[in-house]
Amino acid sequence: MAKFPEPDRDRLTVIGPKVFTLPRDSRWWRIYFSAPPHPARWNDFRNYGPVPTARIDPHLLPVSMQTRSVLYAAVNAPVCLAEVFQDRRRVSFEAVPRLACFRLDRSVHVLDLRGLWPTRAGASQAVASGPRARSQRWARAVADLYDVEGVIYPSSMHGGDDALALWDCPDAVRSSQDLDVALDDARLTAALYRVGRTIGYSIASA
Repeated sequence: MAKFPEPDRDRLTVIGPKVFTLPRDSRWWRIYFSAPPHPARWNDFRNYGPVPTARIDPHLLPVSMQTRSVLYAAVNAPVCLAEVFQDRRRVSFEAVPRLACFRLDRSVHVLDLRGLWPTRAGASQAVASGPRARSQRWARAVADLYDVEGVIYPSSMHGGDDALALWDCPDAVRSSQDLDVALDDARLTAALYRVGRTIGYSIASA
């Protein structure tokens, strides 16, 4: 049996979700790009999708602007770096990346992929590490079938630490952030190089 098959919606309906509750006031980190071609703000949910580089996009096909939306985050800044710059394994400052830390303004219920739920669902942890297009089909099935506001999953790029995809819940993000700073800010330089050495990524010249 395949470790990462297509989602079986009948099976998903029968087993139901394993729900994890993110508590109000919990802190999450994200890296976003503030300059063209796709400038964003620290608390923007992306309505355009699904995009090929994103794993947990819940958007319907065809690719378009739609009501479904997603915001990716992680439990700490090193996970963000490992996830965002994984394709080239090089931290780049193109499109002016910024590091933000924010809190949740209410509790949020998400599907928990960190334990045995993927196995019970007929798959494996490849849901969080396999081909992105198939992971997106799983995300669409989950969004269609379950009353959850996203997915918490183990980062395949940072030792299984928590990564997060929030869906359609901008009201859950507090209106003011704890931190929002350009990634090339001098205050981050030493930390960037330290994390880069740890995960084996190079750092572009600012």
